[in-house]
Amino acid sequence: MGYFPEDEQKQQDRVAELEARLQREEEEKQLRQHKKTKKGASKWGYFVSGLSGVIVGALLLWLLLPSLANQLPGATEVSNGSNTSNSTITQNATEVTNDVTNAVEKVSSAVVGITNIQDVAPNFWSQNTATRQEVGSGSGVVYKVEGERAYIVTNHHVVDGAKQIEVTLDDGSKAEAQLVGSDIWTDLAVLSIASESIDTVAQFGDSDVLKQGETVVAIGNPLGLDFYGSVTRGIISGKDRSVPVDLNAVSYTHLRAHET
Repeated sequence: MGYFPEDEQKQQDRVAELEARLQREEEEKQLRQHKKTKKGASKWGYFVSGLSGVIVGALLLWLLLPSLANQLPGATEVSNGSNTSNSTITQNATEVTNDVTNAVEKVSSAVVGITNIQDVAPNFWSQNTATRQEVGSGSGVVYKVEGERAYIVTNHHVVDGAKQIEVTLDDGSKAEAQLVGSDIWTDLAVLSIASESIDTVAQFGDSDVLKQGETVVAIGNPLGLDFYGSVTRGIISGKDRSVPVDLNAVSYTHLRAHET
């Protein structure tokens, strides 16, 4: 084989090119490693900064929370001394009192429940004898006490047809009542019970001095004794008005259903 200087030169050029290539790859590898290290350090810096912000925010919230709580509507006043374990809480209660609450408090104990008990005829499935059952209920007001008897005014339709009348007092106790008198035309009835359990008597006012627009309060049991002592408020819409009422069986039953 002969010696050719051109082949040796080509070989040296390839070696030099290979060395240059290896050097570039090494530089690129070092550059990637540097970027990776820098990125990890950046993430750690973000984490440390975020953690510091959370700690500072929590400290500020802990310091400002008592003063912020005192500024809220209806909030209690909190005073912190040098020792946080000996904190003092003061609550301010507001009592709401007006003419309506005063009136209700004054006469509510005089309002009673009235239960109408009648003999109910047997049906096909029951026994052949009539049984006494509650057929309706309403409201009444104790308006007078004389000796051992207390007198209650109620509606005629509440006690109409009753074989037995039971009165439920403000404290939940019950008493048997006697019918003193009843008038279908004015829809009024008077009952009497023993006065030993009566503590409050309602005082009647003068209806002639009432004015349109004045506030009135109704206390009673509009939907049965389960709603005993319900209170509603309205106004006087008019005076000296007559309302025609048909007293036949159908209309009178309708009246009872709405007013009991």
